Amino acid sequence: MVKNEKFCQFLNQIRQNQSDSSQQKEEKRERKRNQGISQQAYDTYHREICRKKGMKDNEIEPAKDVMKLSDQEIDDFYHHNYVKYKVDKIEDINTGQLYFDTVMELGPGRTTKLLQQVCNTKVDGVFGKNSLSALNSMNQNEFQTRFCEERKKHYRNTIITDKERLTDNFISDRILNGIAGVTQNQKDQQQTQTTTKEEANNTQDNQQLGGIDCKVDISLLNRIQGINQLSARFLIGNQTNIILSDLATVLQVLLDKNLQEKHKRIQFSLDPIIIPDQEIYQEQEKVCYPDKIVKKSIIQNTDFARVLFESDFLLKLMTLGVEADGKTPFNYPEELKELQLLIIKRKNEDQGGSYRFWLTPQQCFYHQKNNKYIIEDMKVICQTRQMERINDKLVDKEIQDINNSNYQFASKFTQLYDKIAKYYPIFNRLKQLFKAVALGRWMYENRINIHYQELSQFCKMTNNEPYIIPIVHSIQLGELKSVYQIMKNILDDQENNLVSEVLDEVAESIPLFKNLEIPASVEQSFGGVDTLCQNMIVSNINPKIDKFQDLKEIDIPFFTQKKCTECNRMIESNLLNLEQNQCSIHSDCTCYLCLELITYEESNPRYCYINKQNHILHQNCFDEYQRIINGEEDQAY
Repeated sequence: MVKNEKFCQFLNQIRQNQSDSSQQKEEKRERKRNQGISQQAYDTYHREICRKKGMKDNEIEPAKDVMKLSDQEIDDFYHHNYVKYKVDKIEDINTGQLYFDTVMELGPGRTTKLLQQVCNTKVDGVFGKNSLSALNSMNQNEFQTRFCEERKKHYRNTIITDKERLTDNFISDRILNGIAGVTQNQKDQQQTQTTTKEEANNTQDNQQLGGIDCKVDISLLNRIQGINQLSARFLIGNQTNIILSDLATVLQVLLDKNLQEKHKRIQFSLDPIIIPDQEIYQEQEKVCYPDKIVKKSIIQNTDFARVLFESDFLLKLMTLGVEADGKTPFNYPEELKELQLLIIKRKNEDQGGSYRFWLTPQQCFYHQKNNKYIIEDMKVICQTRQMERINDKLVDKEIQDINNSNYQFASKFTQLYDKIAKYYPIFNRLKQLFKAVALGRWMYENRINIHYQELSQFCKMTNNEPYIIPIVHSIQLGELKSVYQIMKNILDDQENNLVSEVLDEVAESIPLFKNLEIPASVEQSFGGVDTLCQNMIVSNINPKIDKFQDLKEIDIPFFTQKKCTECNRMIESNLLNLEQNQCSIHSDCTCYLCLELITYEESNPRYCYINKQNHILHQNCFDEYQRIINGEEDQAY
C-alpha cells in the first residue's frame, strides 16, 4: 500500500512520541523497545506478515531482534498497524495520533471501548463502521479532550503511575495545547456547509469560465490560497491571490503524460535571433518552455505566458533605461529614485555587449497543518548574466562581481521588488504565477486527483502573437564619437593619404558630416523568467494564530473523485470504480470490521445484526469480531 503524506506526517509525530517515552517504559518494565516498538509487538507483526504470505506457523522463523530494526522496517511496522487499526479512516490527524498511541499502550479492545464511551455508542470493543462514523461526525476538539480524560481515568484506576505521568505529558504538551481551539474538523465541516450555502446564494446564473457553467462566485476562484487535502477543496482567502486559470495552466504541464519529468518546468525567455556576421541583433523571439522542447504549443497562447512576457519585457526596459521606442528615457517614480533604483550607468568596462536579467522565485514560504496546505509568500530575485556569442550561439555567463553595474541593479531590484510591484502591477501578477506553480507542484507531488481533460477549459487563452518582435536598443549610453574622426584614424593607421585627403574635402564641403557623431556603445538587454522555486520554507508562525480560521472552502472544479453522500469523505478508488456513492465506512459493500470491499468471489461472507443494523463481514473478520465481543484479552504493545 502506498504510504501517503498523511501517514508520513502521522509517522513523524508517533515516532517522536514513542521515542520520547521509550526510556521511561524501559526503566519501569525492563523491556527493550526501539522507537516505541517492543519485541512482543514486533513478534506479533512478524507472524501476521508471514501468515499473509501463506506460511504456516511451523514455517515461520523467529522475528528479528527489535533493537536491530532498520528505519525502513520500523516504518513498515507502523504502516501495517496504521492500516490494521483503521487510523487511515479517521479524518482528523490529531485524533488518529491520539487513538493510535492509546492502542500501542492499552491494546485495540480497551482503546475502542474508551472511544465508544466518549462517542456515546454501544461499547463492545469493535472498531467498525458505527464507531468510525460516530467518531468522524463528532466535534474533534471535544472528542480529544474527553478521550484524554477517559484515558487518564483508566490509568488511575489501574494504578500505573508511570503511564499516568507519560499521559499527562502527552496530553498537556501535544494534544490539548496543540489542538485546543484550532483543529476542530467537525466545526470546519459545519463552517464549510454554511460557506457553501452563502456561495450558492452569491452565484450568478450563466457565469462562464472557459465555457463551463460554474456554480460558485467566479471571484472566489481568484483568491485561492491553498488546499484541504482531506476534503479536496480549495482554501479561499479574502484577497486576490492564486488565480484558477494560472493553476490550471500549471497542472496542464505537470500532468501531461507526454512530457518527461525533466521537461515539466515552465520558463520563458526573450532570445535574440542570430544572423551570421550581424554584430547587433535586430529581432528577438518569445520562447516558452516546455513548448520549445516538445515543439508544440502548450502555454504559448495562455494568459500565463502573457504575464511572463510583459513582466520580462518591462524589466528589460528598466535595465536599458528607455521606453519601448528606444529613445524616450525611462522615468522611475520618485519613491524608487529615493531608494536608489536608478537607470544603469555602465562603467567603461561594462559597456557594450548583451546582458540577460532573470526573474525567479528564490524562496516559497508555506504553512501546513491537519491536511491543509497554504502558500504564504514568495521572495522573488533578479539575477544578471552576460551573454557571450560563441560560434553563432549565445552562452550565458553569470555575473558575480559586486562592482559590476548590472549586478548592482539586479541586487537593488531584488531588494525593492515589492515596492516596485506597487507601481508596476505586472510584477504582482508574476508573483501570483510563482505561487500557482508552487501550489500546483504540491498538488502534483501529493497526487491530488485531477481530471486532466477538463483543465484546458479552465486555462485562460489569449493571442500572444507576434512571437518575433524588434529588439529595443539603448543608443543613449556612453560618450559620443565623431564619425569623421573615427574614419580619419582608420585611414591614418593604413597610411592611406589619398583617401584621407578626399575625406577632408568632403568634410569641408559638408559641415554636417564633420559634426556627425555616433554612440560609443550600443547596449542590448534580454530577459528570462524561471518559475520553479527550489527553496520551500515552513513559515515561522505564532502557534496561537490560526491561519486557517478565516479561510473559506470551495470544491476543486476539475477534481475527479466523488465524495461520500453521508460524510463528505473521499470515496476510495476501488468503490469509485463501482460507481458507489458512499465511502468504505458507509457503503453496504464493505466489511463492517476491516472496511475492505466484499466481492462476489468472497467465500462464506457472514451477515450480522449489529446495533440494530444489518452488516456484512469477511469470514475471518467475523471470527475476529466474535473474539472481541467475547471479551478475549487484547494485546497492549
